[in-house]
Amino acid sequence: MTPRQSGTRRHLVELQSITGRVPAGDGYTDTWATYATAWASVLPADAAAVARVSANTIESPITHVVETDYRAAIKPQHRVWLKSARALYITGIANLEERDITHVLLCEERQ
Repeated sequence: MTPRQSGTRRHLVELQSITGRVPAGDGYTDTWATYATAWASVLPADAAAVARVSANTIESPITHVVETDYRAAIKPQHRVWLKSARALYITGIANLEERDITHVLLCEERQ
């Protein structure tokens, strides 16, 4: 495992879970609550990064790869909220080297 370089996790993000769901038109509107804030590395996804983490098992589109400290509470139903008012919905989670130190989150940005 390569040591993490200083300054690579420069985004302060919120980890959020759904707290409510209200019918709206043909679908629904979710209510989200922040359960943690964390420093993270947020990078646009490239084919090599996605293949390395997912081993071709993820079928939804991946737009970003987020790396943060390990948290047992992170689930695929959650999202990463960037301070720039952008939502990254988690579609896949990897526990890097199965050491409970680093999570790599495969995310899809939605409007």
